[in-house]
Amino acid sequence: MITIESGRLTIPEEERFIGFAGDNDAVEKQIAVIHRSVPGCTYTLCLRFDDGSVRSVPLSSTVYGSDTLLRWRVEREDLLASGVVAAQVKMTDAEDNTEHTTKDYFWIGSSVELDDDGAEIEHITPSQLENRVREAVTEIESKASYRGDDGFWYVYDRSRGGFIKTGYRDDLQVDSAMSSSSLNPVSNSTVTVFIGEQISQIRAEIGDIEAALAQI
Repeated sequence: MITIESGRLTIPEEERFIGFAGDNDAVEKQIAVIHRSVPGCTYTLCLRFDDGSVRSVPLSSTVYGSDTLLRWRVEREDLLASGVVAAQVKMTDAEDNTEHTTKDYFWIGSSVELDDDGAEIEHITPSQLENRVREAVTEIESKASYRGDDGFWYVYDRSRGGFIKTGYRDDLQVDSAMSSSSLNPVSNSTVTVFIGEQISQIRAEIGDIEAALAQI
């Protein structure tokens, strides 16, 4: 039997297994609290799973002389996932004073036809997979951006459930070289080269003017 004595929770090896993830055929575990029979005391079993999720389970209690017997009816929602489950009992008296036991562990098995979280594994045939891929491709294509007859691009807006017109066009001409009349140069580097050439030309003209002034 599982026992609590002087605040120490002890789970024998034969009591560690509490079921398979997803089981709904409830079993009962009993916990004997040795030399403790506090009136109005409530007991809560705290379980922490491998993924960090926590479940608190109220335990029913019956006092027998100087001892207390706790009962835990293991339900499906207590079997959240397979693996090792850390366990600790919280004891709260009538004046709301709280005391915890030491920690021990249970373990939950995994079923062949279920995932680790107890959810049924979905079996998909090759033809079903092919149909799902085809449906996914059709869905993507139906919401793909496109160029309208007006030259503007239209994109799908999920919140509106339809396409909206953007301010972007793809019919602008891209110049292969930069000149004083270019509206859409091919790249920033081209612009930089062009500006550098213009500055050099201006400096040369200034030099010519300075030379002419020096001869006056």
